[in-house]
Amino acid sequence: MAAKNKPNWLGTYRSIRKKFMTSKKPIRKKCLYTAPRYWYHISSTLHRKTEYLIPRDNDKCFNRSSTEPHIKRTCVAPSVEHCLTAVPYVPGDKFTIYRTLQRCRATKPDGIYDAHITNEGWLMEPALFVKVGTLTLADVAAEHGLYIIEESASSSRPSQCGRVLKWWQRQHLQRFIKPS
Repeated sequence: MAAKNKPNWLGTYRSIRKKFMTSKKPIRKKCLYTAPRYWYHISSTLHRKTEYLIPRDNDKCFNRSSTEPHIKRTCVAPSVEHCLTAVPYVPGDKFTIYRTLQRCRATKPDGIYDAHITNEGWLMEPALFVKVGTLTLADVAAEHGLYIIEESASSSRPSQCGRVLKWWQRQHLQRFIKPS
């Protein structure tokens, strides 16, 4: 009887993890905001297998600059590497990685200095996310002799954002992401 009451997305959790670990399609900027796609969100405070994220304004969110527009939104990116480029971090941080359960469209951000590099998108409606796994930056640092590129989110320098994104893309992060 209990199996009948489970939400239908629970059975697809393992397949989502498998798809994440095996597919790395190139990001096509031309249709990034027009075609439905899966979006990623990383968090250092959320840990459940599923999260229903409701758009929030700057006053109720982490990692938002006071110079960003005051619009209720959930910030997402097309890859984990893009997410890491968009947020401040320190080498000891641990992030939970989420992906939208269903393909959806995100709004192209306005007023974000590095959005053309991070490919950040905004979800303006609540969305269900499923946990892909966790990424501990200390694991990445251990492989690189305690070196992780300095984050760019607080620098306000697009050139540094580009260097950070390329560095994360070279790390093949899937091998560091631990299943939940």
